[in-house]
Parts: sequence; structure tokens; C-alpha cells
Amino acid sequence: MARILVVEDDAAQAAAVQGLLAADGHEVELLDQLAAFRARLTQPPPDVVVLDRELSDGDGLDGLRDARALDPWIDVPVVVASDRGEDGDVWAGWTAGASSYLVRPVTPQRVREVVVEQVVQQVLG
Repeated sequence: MARILVVEDDAAQAAAVQGLLAADGHEVELLDQLAAFRARLTQPPPDVVVLDRELSDGDGLDGLRDARALDPWIDVPVVVASDRGEDGDVWAGWTAGASSYLVRPVTPQRVREVVVEQVVQQVLG
């Protein structure tokens, strides 16, 4: 199955998403800070990223912009989850390079559905 990177500083949310994705057979890597995500950009990319926008050490969209500037990360699907749901916030997510933008509250099951959609889109090309 797919390699999924989840960048989420809410431990309960991260564990719930990880559990659902792992139950589907995906390999799930967890990070809880923007700095850790930026450091991870030096390694080969996963198949899909789930990125919290409101991380304790910064805006996840800044990390997304950094990822989109790196050749191996340019086309990696990134699902952004955010408490910010105004039109301008969602637009900022899209322009930063989000593949999907989920506005909280969102269930771990919904995150799972969107990740699976992204994996299927990659397989089907």
C-alpha cells in the first residue's frame, strides 16, 4: 500500500488517523512540528502527506511551499487540515499547493477517505 506522512500536533487526532490508515495496510509516519516536516524534506517523499495547518511552531502552509519548491516533492499529494475555513484561507491552501483542503471539524474517517482518493488518483495517473 501507500506510504503516508501525517504532520499533526494533536496527538489524539494523529493517533486516530494513523490507526485508520494503518488498518488499511498503509505505512504511516507521524511528525508533530513544522520544523520536523521541513527536516523530513531532505529525505525521499512519501506517497501522500496529511498536513495540519495550525502546527505549534508555525503555519503548515509555509512547509507546503517549501515542499513544492523541491523536485521530488513537487507532485506529492498534500491534504491540508485546518481550523481556518474562510474563502481566503482555503484559497491560500490551494495556492500553496494543497491537493485537498479539509476544514475542521473533520473526522479521522473523512481524512482517511480523502487520503485514499489521493492514492487512487496516483495509481490511475
